[in-house]
Amino acid sequence: MTHVLVGDIGGTKTWLAVFDGRGELIRETKFESGAFERFEDALDAFSAGAPIAAAAFGVAGPVTPGKNGGREVHTTNLPWTIRESELRFRLQVPITLLNDFEAAALGSNLAESVVLQSGQVEADGPRLIVGAGTGLGKAVILPAKENHVLARVLRSEGGHVGFAPRNADDAALLAFVRQKAEEDHVPLERLVSGVGIATIYAYLTQSTSPKNDGEMDGAEVSARAAQGDPQAARAIEWFVQLYGSAIGDFALDVLPTGGLFIAGGIAPKLHAADPEGFAKTLLGAMRNKGAMAPLIDTTRVALITDERVGLLGAARAALESLKR
Repeated sequence: MTHVLVGDIGGTKTWLAVFDGRGELIRETKFESGAFERFEDALDAFSAGAPIAAAAFGVAGPVTPGKNGGREVHTTNLPWTIRESELRFRLQVPITLLNDFEAAALGSNLAESVVLQSGQVEADGPRLIVGAGTGLGKAVILPAKENHVLARVLRSEGGHVGFAPRNADDAALLAFVRQKAEEDHVPLERLVSGVGIATIYAYLTQSTSPKNDGEMDGAEVSARAAQGDPQAARAIEWFVQLYGSAIGDFALDVLPTGGLFIAGGIAPKLHAADPEGFAKTLLGAMRNKGAMAPLIDTTRVALITDERVGLLGAARAALESLKR
């Protein structure tokens, strides 16, 4: 039986797995990314358990041409450089490097999902996948005209476009972030991400309380919201509004008549905690696009609930590489 080694590599976790030739998961291990100086050290800590025929890795960072052939990625939130040429020499199998949302896009139609908004779907229309986690990712899938198979995935670093305030409250939040970061450019993912939830909470607490609780992560803010902290609840709501608005902007860029998929680690957790409230707030912000609101209204929106979506896409890429 053919086996392939795959990975979903982000700023928080490095998730390695082995799939068989039918796309079935054989084994997997999650590592804390910050525990390793190099990606290769994480590979050494993982046991494939069987000879592998190919490997593919979805990595959070821009994929660029490598100096020695193949592609390479300088990870956005880690001090790692991952090169196809070096991995090919190390593993002695075909290697495919993908942006993490390129991998998620390939896995989007294989992963379990929940429909947040029904809509019209064109089988050969482009699909959009967006997801917030440690950062904010985006990719577009262009299906082929024949047999409706995936023809191409367009990588993107759309999470690094500048944050655009929707109103005076957003403008005040942006000023707070600029002052804190001492930088003029504030990327969208600075606020639409796990760090963004913590940043919004820090802004709310410093503006209403003489004693700020200091830095914390998005999960801690969510826990405080669940315990009844009104400022934490407001931070979560504000984050979801910003998230929905960003998704709506991306949808206007692409017009995803093949469907819009929301991935990432944050949305499934917030949806599970309050399905109706999350969907109402997110979709309301998505639709707030003036004359273009009807375009958003007719878009099918699905929330991917399978956290292995990136692994599924990487496995698909690895298996496809064996056919070339």
